[in-house]
This record gives sequence, C-alpha cells and structure tokens, in this order.
Amino acid sequence: MILRLSLIFSVVFISSCRYGNSTNLVDQVDTTLNSEAYINYDMVKMTSLKTCANCHSGNQSPDLSSLNQIQRHISDIQDETRTAGMPPAESGYAALSDCNQAILDQWLSLGAPEETTVQLKSIAACKNQLTPPTEIPISQAPLTYDTLVTKFLQKKCLLCHNPDSSDEDAKQILFYPYSEVIKNPQYWQSPSASSKVVEEISGQDMPPSDSGISAATSEEVDFVKRWIDAGRPQ
Repeated sequence: MILRLSLIFSVVFISSCRYGNSTNLVDQVDTTLNSEAYINYDMVKMTSLKTCANCHSGNQSPDLSSLNQIQRHISDIQDETRTAGMPPAESGYAALSDCNQAILDQWLSLGAPEETTVQLKSIAACKNQLTPPTEIPISQAPLTYDTLVTKFLQKKCLLCHNPDSSDEDAKQILFYPYSEVIKNPQYWQSPSASSKVVEEISGQDMPPSDSGISAATSEEVDFVKRWIDAGRPQ
C-alpha cells in the first residue's frame, strides 16, 4: 500500500504540472549569498526550490507554496530531487546543481525549519560558488561599540592597549571591554572635539609612527567622532 501511494504521488508530482515551453532554465545558487549566510526557508525558496514555484504554487498538486505544505511533503521532495525526477528535464529544466541539492538536503533533513544555525560555508558542495563576506566600510557600519572594536580598535589600538601588553604605559589605558571605556571618560569625552582619543588619532600621534601600524584614516576618525557625539552607544 505504501509503495502504491508513493507511485501515485510521483505520477501526480510529475504529470499534473503544465510547465510550458521553458528552455535552458539553468539552476544556479544565488551568488549574492555569502559564505557566512545561514540556511533558512527564504534562502531555499530563492535557490533550491525557485523553479518549483513555477508550477507548485497552489494551482498544481502538490502545493509547495507555504512552509507548512513543504513540511508535509519532505520525503517526497527528497525522493524526486535526488533522482532528478524534479525539476523535469523534458520541460527544459536543468537538474539542481550540487550546491542547491546540498542546501535542500540539509534543510529538509532538519525538518524544513524557518531558520537554522547551519552556515553555507559548512556545505562542501557550495564552497566554490559563494562570495566571501562583504566588508562593510566603517562609514556605513552601525554606530555601535562593536563596530568601533572590530573596525578600529582591533586594528589600531588593542595591540598595545591590552592587559598583557609589554608597553607599561599603554596597558594602563584600556579600551576594551566597554566597561573600560566608561572607566576612562577623559579619552572619550563629549563633544568629540574635546576627546583625547580624537586628538591623538587626528594628529596621527596614535598609533605611534614606529609601531608599524598605519595611521587612522579620515573615515575612521569620522566614525570615532560620530560615535562619541552620539553618546558612545553600546
């Protein structure tokens, strides 16, 4: 009985859709996705299941237009895509790429959830098709302490201004974690024109010229000023 139902579903899955005369609909992973992205329902809709929407959007059986409907047909979707039964080659559709098949398999194996903790960089089949994480310029980054740390302090200050520093003077002035900023308000005084940090980096006194660390750029100085004047948001 189970085999019979499976065969009936397969026939319905394949034959009930009218695909038209589409040709050469090549399946590719969305190259706007970067390696740090997490696999989720929205991603799968725009990649692995994108061509399915041409037919299975409520007008043809099975209906795969919602997450609930997809969850009802997980095993059938796995069977059809793994055996290249879907998308239908006879209608001009290419089989899923190795990357898109791997994304789909991973997502379905987890029960087709809304969100997952699986990053694309962990999918071996996708490694050559993904773009690296996009570096957001500091001028466009969120005005937060986290941005200050990752895009400025780590590059320009924390090599010396840390508890384990060999520079005895520098290790007395800490800028990380955020609690240290609060302890040393004179360095981050508002308005920014009164800040010792701004004075030092604007005049290129810090980082020291003999440290091997490049001077702060105008964009970095501007970010520090804006962060201070905004009230040093965490």
